[in-house]
Amino acid sequence: MTGRLPVRRVDGDVVRGSRVFDGSAREGEWGRFEPFERPVAWDDDSPPADRGELSWVPFAENPHVEDPEYLATANQLTVDDDHLAYYLGVEFDPGYRGERIYDLLDEQIEADEELDLSVLREVGRDTRDGRAETLVDGLTDGRVDGLVEAARESEDDDLVDAADTLESWASDPAAYRMDPDTEGALLFDRWMEQYRDELFAEGFEEADLGDEYYPSDGAIEQLPPDSPWFGARPRAGVMRAALRAALEEIDEAGHEVYGDISHTGQIGHPLELGFLAYPDHPRGGSGETVQNFDHSAPRGGSWEMQVDLDGEYLAILPGGNSGRYFSEHYDSQIGRWARGEYRSLSREIEGDLTVEFSEEDG
Repeated sequence: MTGRLPVRRVDGDVVRGSRVFDGSAREGEWGRFEPFERPVAWDDDSPPADRGELSWVPFAENPHVEDPEYLATANQLTVDDDHLAYYLGVEFDPGYRGERIYDLLDEQIEADEELDLSVLREVGRDTRDGRAETLVDGLTDGRVDGLVEAARESEDDDLVDAADTLESWASDPAAYRMDPDTEGALLFDRWMEQYRDELFAEGFEEADLGDEYYPSDGAIEQLPPDSPWFGARPRAGVMRAALRAALEEIDEAGHEVYGDISHTGQIGHPLELGFLAYPDHPRGGSGETVQNFDHSAPRGGSWEMQVDLDGEYLAILPGGNSGRYFSEHYDSQIGRWARGEYRSLSREIEGDLTVEFSEEDG
């Protein structure tokens, strides 16, 4: 499923769509395009002399798959960069969520189990964080040091205790899950934030850039041991410094489990009036889990839907169907959303009929 992708040119040369163009000088527009008129496509049948510059990527060259058994996407890049001869975009999800969805669906298929709504509900509720699996335990090929190992190399008792907490969390049957009642998820979340700052805060501040320009966590995971971002310290040393900072932050705030920071109270109102905010319901997941909720922004699944085209329709949203504070439906769904529950989207009228519209005769 894809739309038309324009090809932008400047002085006849194809340029990336992420460039800034001078709109007043009509820079970077695509051939013969005028509002409400049809741009010239690459497969246009008009004579070459009349075609001007080709303006659309051929539809058949867009990323696509034909008749798949199943398909999953979570805002990740769907094809490798070198697969495309044209600009598609620059910002994509690192891929942890999409990879996890495929892992869960593959397990069902390999076990010869049906993909039904009960399975999709479990997939939608999944809180396993792929970053933790790599960064907490490390990789055996040495490309990534493990946080647990780095902490144990320290003589600091607090860091060793933190390593015990993380190791217990990672070895649990529900390993690496960002569940609201877990201490390990809290520790990993705050460490990840401090680790980014240890790597990038100083350099980006010198360049007058905020943390919104930090590389993705997928890029952080792949930093080689000799990356200049580690400075004069070894990677394990940077990990330990971030862990100390995370422990100090947690202790100062008095947090005990992940739900103390990951909750619906983080979803503020645009007017920034406290009484319009939602109550605090612990919500599992992170920005890199299938049950998507980044409490620091906050952002996540603002409309979650599960559909059996031959059966039931399920959905939930973080809030309610009414924007009026005094309505019972202002926040009637927020608790269920936080718990990973859904409600049925029935086409049958339920409850008391309040208003009925009818066509007037004549």
